[in-house]
Amino acid sequence: MILHRKKGATLGLVAVCVFVVIVLGVGFFILSKIIGGEREVANATDAGVLTVARKALSPTLVNVALTNDADSNPVNDFIGIDISKPGPGVSTGKIDMLGLNRVIAQAIIVALNAEDLNTPLATTHAQSVAIAARNVANGLRGLLHNAPTLNEEFNKVAHQNNTKMWQGNPVTLVGNVNSAFMRPGLSSNVFFPASLNLPVNLPSNMLNKQTGAVTNNGSNYMAGYTNFSVPAGGGSVVQIAAVPIFPQTKPHLIDIGEFDRSTNDPVGTYLPPNSFKANSKATEGNAGNLGGAIACAIVGALDRDFPASVPRGYVRFVNEPDANAQNTPVTNPVVDGTNDIFNNELWPPSGLSMTDNNVFATKGNESIMQQWADYNNATPTPINQPPFPPGVFKKLPNGDPATLADMKGIKAVTASGCDTMDGWNRPECKFGGGMVPGSLPFAAACAYNRFSQTGNNQSNCGYTNIEWMKGQLLEQRAGGAECVTIASPSGPSGMKKFSPSGCYNTPAYPVNFGQPGSPYDYLEMIATSSSTCVSDIYNQIHRRMTEVDPSITLAQVKAALASQSLQMGQSLVLYSPGPGQIMLSPMSPGQYFNGSTPNDGQSSIKVKPCDNSYSIQETMVNSTAGEGASPTCGVGDANYHYAPFTQNPDDTVNPLKAMDKATWTPASGWRNLLGDVKFENSVNHGGSWCKPN
Repeated sequence: MILHRKKGATLGLVAVCVFVVIVLGVGFFILSKIIGGEREVANATDAGVLTVARKALSPTLVNVALTNDADSNPVNDFIGIDISKPGPGVSTGKIDMLGLNRVIAQAIIVALNAEDLNTPLATTHAQSVAIAARNVANGLRGLLHNAPTLNEEFNKVAHQNNTKMWQGNPVTLVGNVNSAFMRPGLSSNVFFPASLNLPVNLPSNMLNKQTGAVTNNGSNYMAGYTNFSVPAGGGSVVQIAAVPIFPQTKPHLIDIGEFDRSTNDPVGTYLPPNSFKANSKATEGNAGNLGGAIACAIVGALDRDFPASVPRGYVRFVNEPDANAQNTPVTNPVVDGTNDIFNNELWPPSGLSMTDNNVFATKGNESIMQQWADYNNATPTPINQPPFPPGVFKKLPNGDPATLADMKGIKAVTASGCDTMDGWNRPECKFGGGMVPGSLPFAAACAYNRFSQTGNNQSNCGYTNIEWMKGQLLEQRAGGAECVTIASPSGPSGMKKFSPSGCYNTPAYPVNFGQPGSPYDYLEMIATSSSTCVSDIYNQIHRRMTEVDPSITLAQVKAALASQSLQMGQSLVLYSPGPGQIMLSPMSPGQYFNGSTPNDGQSSIKVKPCDNSYSIQETMVNSTAGEGASPTCGVGDANYHYAPFTQNPDDTVNPLKAMDKATWTPASGWRNLLGDVKFENSVNHGGSWCKPN
């Protein structure tokens, strides 16, 4: 009986142990589900906050439109940073977090340019661009700083990570995604390459040069959450900062403690955050208890980094207007004087002789004239009349054939051998007034049909000041006056391409003989006497174009400048249509290039004029036989034997000179204008020319 009771007791003990094991198993099972569910909640929270950090850099989800553009808030200067809006015809755009630091860098470049220019207007413009950049940053801050913008992005991902251990109840966000400003001094996603040829050194704290910091092929990235005091001219500074976005890095989870220590903005109140914290919750399916998790993540731009630049920047090339549009226009110049009376019967050794009753004939007929004078003066009148060859003798005022009665009226030969060289100085030759009715030149021209050919031996590309003076001289030459006076042009004209040492006579060349050239052509014309100066202009243009795209080379700049002709009164722009590209193009309506944008460097000592001065006396104006080189005038202008006029009182005292000039005027980059090159042609004074050929 005793053994039987022991067995019963043992059986009971076994039953109790089995029950305990079952209870413990159930407990461990429930505990494992709770722990596993919590792990699932944590994983879902991690996935959600990582998505938030990734989506914070999404161009489609987080962006601000460039609105309220004004000269004091030039946000449209940043349209080129919107990579979804290529092309010069775009007038609106958006900026996202990946582009924000590019906006900041553009404002920094403008400020450094303004420091170099050191003009009050450039300083004002630099401050305006900085204000616009901060306004863009502030717009992004409003979307990301403790805001609901990315809440749904968290929930989408968190819901997909089901809590199977908790019967699939979803993980949801508690409140808004919180944000912080982490790791001041570390890298933004914008770097400053060595090929970016800035005129002023960067502030010492602008680049992240900490040990171990990543670089872009050796170029340091701009530091974030560090206030930069960028010099902007006149002793002023631009205060601005960037955002650490961590190039060559993926978004990743971070320590909650570090996050919580970074919730205060270290710069001010306009920059967006770069890290996010999510507090989540989920319901445990059996007991209905709530569980949750907290996770933090920071952004990273694995493959989206950019060189600092002004992507829509451009250099403007302006050719001054047509001289014909600024002065009395040339309309009917002498084109060919081959048949001119001064080029024939009045050109030595030819000449005209005249009697006291205005009968005239070509040189060599004086003896017959004298015979008639002797015949008419004799008493009694001789029986035999002198010879009277028909058609030889003419009569003023219109050069009609002289009659026998005219010949019988001759009493004396009053002028002999009147020609273009001395006829003006001899009143008896009656050259006064030139080609006007009653003058000997006019009557002779009518008698012998010796008129110059006038008309439009002209190209359709306008007049430089040189060509305008040439045209005015030839137009007045058609009147045949003893002297003509050409006023100095009213102001500079544009340039055209020709040889400054050449001689250009019509009709071999048009009156306006130059041809439209490219900016490169004009600079090379000036370089004949100012090669170092022109070389510096090329370098300054290249320096500014590296601010548009640091990869652009000087050779690309020169090739682009040679690619398009620049006519008088026209403007061209040099810009980059895409990475590594450069183009010279006319301005068109609707493009962001603006011909009227003021250049804020006009009063700067950095303005650089280059010029080439050369004589145009007898080569281009009053072109003279034998003058010039490449080309040389074989005859005078309009095919006159020597020149349209044989005397110029200023020839040696104050010779006529012209100047071609190119002026480089740098600009800050406000409204994307980085500089101007203006071409002009001027003449030192007017002039007088006498004794037409």
